[in-house]
Amino acid sequence: MINFKDKIIWSLIILLILFAIGLSLVIIIKMGTEKGARDTERIQELKQVQSALESYYKQAKLYPQGTFFSIWDSNYSHNTNYWSGGEEPWSTAFYDALVGNGYLDSLPLDPANSEGGDENYLGDAPVTDQGYIYWSDNGQHYILGTNLEKGGVSPDNWGNYQIKGGKW
Repeated sequence: MINFKDKIIWSLIILLILFAIGLSLVIIIKMGTEKGARDTERIQELKQVQSALESYYKQAKLYPQGTFFSIWDSNYSHNTNYWSGGEEPWSTAFYDALVGNGYLDSLPLDPANSEGGDENYLGDAPVTDQGYIYWSDNGQHYILGTNLEKGGVSPDNWGNYQIKGGKW
């Protein structure tokens, strides 16, 4: 026969298990919601860059040429949030074209990588990294890309979400 004390203990154990399951579900749902919000922010930011690129093209008759990754470095002289291709001639070209000419106030930071450091940018391990990338080989077309957290594996170096512009 089960006594009253055993019933209370089993009831408490069941309540703890149910609480743990409920807490796990809340955490999983919250993480999914946060990923969706960051993905929405990424898409909006790339569309702002796209709009700035089109305005720049109307004036300059070409898009900035090169490959630029979003990198975070507080030592950059123009802006703490900069994009760089790693080669000196390109390190400020994208920033100067869009921010320097007033088409954007600043270049966007990926919402998951806004704390700094250049070890995790889209381009060094594009299948898994977060960040932004821009590429134009001739100034007549471009690709803007990012990895959406809910977008699956990137098929190439340009991210699993891409905006293509210009004349292809």
